[in-house]
Amino acid sequence: LQRESVSLRESFTRFLGRSDVLEDMAREARRLNPENGNGKGTACFSTSNEEGKQAVQGKKQVEGVPAEIEAIVARALGRARPLWDDFEANIRGSLLSEEVKAFESGAQGAMRQIGFQGVFDLRNPRILDYLATRTNMLAGGVSDTNFEAIRDTITKGFFVDGKGPLDVARDLKGEFDFLSSARARTIARTETLIASEQGQFEQWYVIGVESKRWMSVGDDGRTRPWHLEADGQTVDLFEPFIVNGEEMMHPGDPTASPENVISCRCGSGPVVETSKISEPWLGE
Repeated sequence: LQRESVSLRESFTRFLGRSDVLEDMAREARRLNPENGNGKGTACFSTSNEEGKQAVQGKKQVEGVPAEIEAIVARALGRARPLWDDFEANIRGSLLSEEVKAFESGAQGAMRQIGFQGVFDLRNPRILDYLATRTNMLAGGVSDTNFEAIRDTITKGFFVDGKGPLDVARDLKGEFDFLSSARARTIARTETLIASEQGQFEQWYVIGVESKRWMSVGDDGRTRPWHLEADGQTVDLFEPFIVNGEEMMHPGDPTASPENVISCRCGSGPVVETSKISEPWLGE
């Protein structure tokens, strides 16, 4: 993920060098407010009113900025949108591959927990479609968030702060730190946990496991206290664990809050009654 982010930054930098987008924006800023002079130091639009403040503060900085300006920036960045589309597609492909592997690993591990042999190869269209939908949403969210941040930085720099092209270019560089190595690892770890636990759950259901147990890593100073409290909690297979007052079908449950999911290292295990065990699922 971080590699894709670096690639996007390099591609966008080349785009800016070829397209003169920043120079065009500086000219438009001066046209809309001639008092801005050479595009440095004087804000083009007052932010004294509440609407203007909302335009500068927070994530959606372009709110409250005149529609003419939004249209100008949208047209300029529209030429760069294919870069973000490629970025999204690359993230989607990378994540889907890893999630399929994690799902297979979870299902394979569930077989071994019960003592079955065999090789799990995920081919089921329902599961593959689900994983693809999840990675599409995640990749699209990462791509759109970054594109909006770039758009807002340009809008604020030229049309609110009255900056020149070089200053805006410096500001843009910082927006590409959004997918640092730490955040990339967090996303990858969280997503693979979710897929692995779901693969395990599906396998347990087919085999005939009726109950499951929450298993925390242990008190190593990194495990959440409420996950330590959940350690050993046993519920029916289709019943949720209660973790810090929240219902979770398994560690990493994507419907749970970020506080319960992000970077979680917990797992779950089967409670087996051997008389009810049937043949495992091999992925079809």
